[in-house]
Amino acid sequence: MAANDMAALADVKTYLNETTSNSDAMLSALITSVSTMIQDFTDNPILSATYDWFFSGWGSKTVVVPYGPATINSVNIDGISIPLVTPGSNPYPLYGYTFDPLRQEIRLAGCHFTKGEQNCEVNYTAGYANIAAIPMDLQYAVWALVGWIFRNRNRQGKSSESVGGRMTAAYLATWAPADVVLILEHYTRRNVG
Repeated sequence: MAANDMAALADVKTYLNETTSNSDAMLSALITSVSTMIQDFTDNPILSATYDWFFSGWGSKTVVVPYGPATINSVNIDGISIPLVTPGSNPYPLYGYTFDPLRQEIRLAGCHFTKGEQNCEVNYTAGYANIAAIPMDLQYAVWALVGWIFRNRNRQGKSSESVGGRMTAAYLATWAPADVVLILEHYTRRNVG
């Protein structure tokens, strides 16, 4: 299992109703490949990683973290550490930052992201801690895409073929089934600003 894998081989085999180990190597390679494809498509790291995000301040009191779901480890402006305002401690904090995980937004009180070149730093952790923490719809997208590629591996480059000289079978010519694409669009990072 590769570090980037978004599904376990056993789960994919259950989804495909595969009971032998004959295709384990191929399925494992497909899981790794599909996991990379999904992260590239969504432009979002799915599994947990820590980031040091440096950006130029522009005088605002809010900033949206690029990747999520996120937890903020630290906020620094012009080399000064900004403290976290503990939720519930004060509904109107005088100085510090709060983080809205739903909007992925850091909001400052008593200060702002001062104008400057690469003078603001946010250290944060984004993504899901492990496969079990990945939302079930996203896990399903991995299983379904691995299954779709696996089942259609002998049809690469074909849009149709004759079966027994009497019937023509047509194939869907797309990179992924529509239900998978819809799920992935939900997790696609949107450019802000």
